[in-house]
Amino acid sequence: MGENAITLFLASIGPHGSLGFMILIVTLARLGWAWINRKQRPPHTPGLGGRLARFVHITFYGLLMWLPAFAILRQYGRGGALRFYGMELLPEAERDITWMIAPAELLHGPLSWLLCGLVIGHIMMALTHRFWLKDRVLARMVGSSGR
Repeated sequence: MGENAITLFLASIGPHGSLGFMILIVTLARLGWAWINRKQRPPHTPGLGGRLARFVHITFYGLLMWLPAFAILRQYGRGGALRFYGMELLPEAERDITWMIAPAELLHGPLSWLLCGLVIGHIMMALTHRFWLKDRVLARMVGSSGR
């Protein structure tokens, strides 16, 4: 897809790189927490719906790790420093590093759109479960007693 008016606008919103790095750190912390508490998680619904939910959630975590990782590769590969809200975490590279830039150029944009689509689908499914199926999935996920 490359750079166009939409992608340039999205990249200009706030400190894009810092937000991406923060998402990576929070996602890694969340995965650590999930691993520690893996025996206390409620089971997925049986059947196709449960398998789809598990697949989508695994995809979310994969995207939330790989998107910032690709962006960091691209930033450093282009010779840019990695900065987190102004604090330099990784100095500038002395030259362009093509093998770092190429996968990020190829995948960061399309995977970002995939994440956006999954977020919209996730919201739609949460609303479907709440208002149409009325199966109390959200209450089960957050441990609500059902009052």
